[in-house]
Amino acid sequence: MTFGVGAVLGGFPDLHQRWLLLSYGFLLTAPLLRLEWSALPLLMPGASMAEVNRVAVMQLGTLVAFGALLASRALDRRRRVPGLDGSWAPWPVLAAAHLAGGLALLRILSGPGWGGETGPLLAGYLAPFAVMYTVLLWRALTAEGWPREEWRIHLTALCLSPALSLGLSAPFARALHLDRPGALAAALAVGGGITAFLAVLTVSLRVMHARETVRRSGVVRPSGTAVSGTPDAGEHVTDDGTEPASDHPSEPAENASERGADNATDAIDATEKEPA
Repeated sequence: MTFGVGAVLGGFPDLHQRWLLLSYGFLLTAPLLRLEWSALPLLMPGASMAEVNRVAVMQLGTLVAFGALLASRALDRRRRVPGLDGSWAPWPVLAAAHLAGGLALLRILSGPGWGGETGPLLAGYLAPFAVMYTVLLWRALTAEGWPREEWRIHLTALCLSPALSLGLSAPFARALHLDRPGALAAALAVGGGITAFLAVLTVSLRVMHARETVRRSGVVRPSGTAVSGTPDAGEHVTDDGTEPASDHPSEPAENASERGADNATDAIDATEKEPA
C-alpha cells in the first residue's frame, strides 16, 4: 500500500494500479483460505486439517500475486514504454534463474521435509506452480515490447522462489521452533510472496528508469537528431514521453508562414523605433 501511494504521488498511475492489485490480492488470501478449506478435502481425501492448511498456505500467496499480474497485463494495453531500452531480464539472467530454481526445487522435492503423506502435498504445491510457470514462459516467448519485459521479470522471480524458500526453511525451523513440514510450508509461502513483491518492485523501477531516461535525454532535441522510438526531432517531450499539445493544432502551413513573417516584421519595426 505504501508503494502504491508513492506511485500516485510520483505521477505513475500505471504503477499504482499494479501495487493496488497486488495489495488486494494479498488481502483476499483470508477469504480464499476459507474456500480452500472446503475444496481441498474433496481433492485430498483422508488428508488432515493440518495438511490441508499446509497446501493452502503454500499456494495462496503465489496464486493471488499471479492473478494480480494477469489483471495488470489485461488493463495495460501499451506495446512500448518511452525510454525503455534493452532488458533487465535477458536470457542469461533467465537461464541462471532457471538453474538456481531447478536445483532448489529438486532439493525441496527430494528432502524429508514433506512428512509422511508426500503425494498430495507435492501435488498441491507443484500443480499451481507448473501452471504459473507455463503461462509465464509462454508469454515471455511470444509477447513483444513492454509486455515481454514484464513477463520476463515475473518469470525470473517465480524461478527464484524455490531457492529463496529453501534458504528460509532452516531459519524458520530454528527460530520459530517448527517441525520440518511446517517450516517448509511456511518458507514456500513466504518465499513465493517475497519474490512476487520483488517482481512488482523491479517492474516499478524499470518504468521509473525509463521515465527518467526520457526526462534527461528527450526534453529538447535539435533538428536532425531524432531518436528511433521517441517523439520527432526538435519537439518538446513531457515527463510521460508524450508531446505537448500545439498552440495552433489545426493551423494550415501557409497561415503559420504568414504569422511568422508578421512577427518578424513587427520585430524589425520595433528595432527601428528604438532611440539610438
